[in-house]
Amino acid sequence: MLNKTEKTLIIFDCDGVLIDSEMISIRLLHQLFVESGANLTELDVMQRFQGRSLKSALEEVKADFGVEVSDHAVNAMNAKLFDAFARDLTQVEGVQHFIESLDNEVCVASSSHPERLEHSLGVTSLLRYFDGHIYSATMVKRGKPAPDLFLLAAQEMGYSPQHCVVIEDSPYGILAAKSAGMHAIGITAASHTKASEFSDKLHKAGADFVASDYKDLNQYLMDLTN
Repeated sequence: MLNKTEKTLIIFDCDGVLIDSEMISIRLLHQLFVESGANLTELDVMQRFQGRSLKSALEEVKADFGVEVSDHAVNAMNAKLFDAFARDLTQVEGVQHFIESLDNEVCVASSSHPERLEHSLGVTSLLRYFDGHIYSATMVKRGKPAPDLFLLAAQEMGYSPQHCVVIEDSPYGILAAKSAGMHAIGITAASHTKASEFSDKLHKAGADFVASDYKDLNQYLMDLTN
């Protein structure tokens, strides 16, 4: 439980929490796997890999389908992704106002690689809120659902886990936050999370609260820390 007398660190996941990117990312990841020979639907890709690192997704596809995706194919996908982000990417509705309303230190802890994080936060004008406080799964041995990334972020920011609140859109992220001993809030504000099943999955993963949007989350956080 958070101590209301202590300062709280807010740790944001990126994709689906800060930026409305998951529909773009899943479409291109699905295309990558199908063109490489893996028999997966777009829904399969969403259910298996949303919230996880590309490295872990590639390893699982190799183990389950015997498909080894080439570096060339991955690089080509990333180039398409960066182009799509530059053209179509938007903030998750309400997130900038929410960040600006906080009286807390903030950081990002994401499964995405650093170049993608800088690019996506840059094109959505959110980078200035987190510059210097962005942590990627490439910085730890184990990605989500392991707690390593969130624990690294807390350590680097100078907070103990019990004084951290994680905002996540994926069950893997919620599992990682709870395993790290942190308060875990799910949010279903991005375009890919509107079905009721997403809220259910976040609750089942152990979320302390699931917010439908940033107004909902802001009210919960005020009640939690004031």
